[in-house]
Amino acid sequence: MRGFWTGCVIGGMCLTTVAATKIGPWTPEEFADRVNRLNRAYDRIAVDRKVPLSAEAEAELFRKADAVCDGMAFFFKQEPVKIGARNIDWLGGQKAHQEWVAQLNRFFMLDFLCNAYRRNQSEKYAARARELMADWFDFWRKHDYRFIDPQRNNELNCSIRLRNWTTALAVFRNSAAFDDAFVERALEMITRQANMLMERTSPGDSNWQIAQAFSLLEVGSALSFLPDASRWREKGRAVLNECFTRQFRKDGAHVENTTGYHQWMLRMLLDAVQVCRVQDEPLSAISPEVITGALDFSILSQPFAFNDSSYGREFPRLGKPGNTHSKIRSPDERRL
Repeated sequence: MRGFWTGCVIGGMCLTTVAATKIGPWTPEEFADRVNRLNRAYDRIAVDRKVPLSAEAEAELFRKADAVCDGMAFFFKQEPVKIGARNIDWLGGQKAHQEWVAQLNRFFMLDFLCNAYRRNQSEKYAARARELMADWFDFWRKHDYRFIDPQRNNELNCSIRLRNWTTALAVFRNSAAFDDAFVERALEMITRQANMLMERTSPGDSNWQIAQAFSLLEVGSALSFLPDASRWREKGRAVLNECFTRQFRKDGAHVENTTGYHQWMLRMLLDAVQVCRVQDEPLSAISPEVITGALDFSILSQPFAFNDSSYGREFPRLGKPGNTHSKIRSPDERRL
């Protein structure tokens, strides 16, 4: 029996179990290795990596993570909004703003909990992650699984939520809060959500279609043991192939003509290439000339990227001489 036995009460939940012994057919460490293989493929944070932080930044991280444990969430990761411990209004009534309900259902609050847990393995962060996920599961079940997302069936919210739930399974794999019963329930909910997302995903001309398809590809790769995972990957890869052909012009510019969305879609294109290499299921619609043009567009358009929330953040060092750590590198440099 792995993990530790605890009877303590954290966040109103009595933990009297041990950490999960299996995630599907894999041990938790085998699952973490699987997720890390994907993370290393495209420069995401490894499951257990502690991001270097200043003392001030670390204190701020713990302040926000503790606030999440106390029933808060953060709008744009800055403005605190009270959501409560349980029976949360996932329809977003806490704040009258269309972006608020989107962010609430994307589970960005898990970022604070995961990063804090990586630093000190405090059970309260894992317990709160479970509590939030279980509350959403209960809300969805209460509504008979009729919708894919509380915000008018928002597929983009679902796409981001699936990725964050999968990350949580890996980060909290050694916590008693993520016991066998909860892991099994989470996998069931992920399966239900991914199958609904697959049915609602098709080629198109907006960033949503690429985000949806990439989520299917990534979750189907991380959780490849699930019965429907190969179908998610197949659908994701097919939609990505067509979307990349439709959405990136021959000169490399993305059809939405804005630096932030261009860089987001370019990052997903390059990330998808790496995920497909891990699966040995390559994308067929990738042109080196288009990627080169897309990288050039990222550099040349940034001075004109007004009203663009990602300006200066996505690729701040892109194109600087001697840079070897940019999020975007050539396909050869990014090879596994």
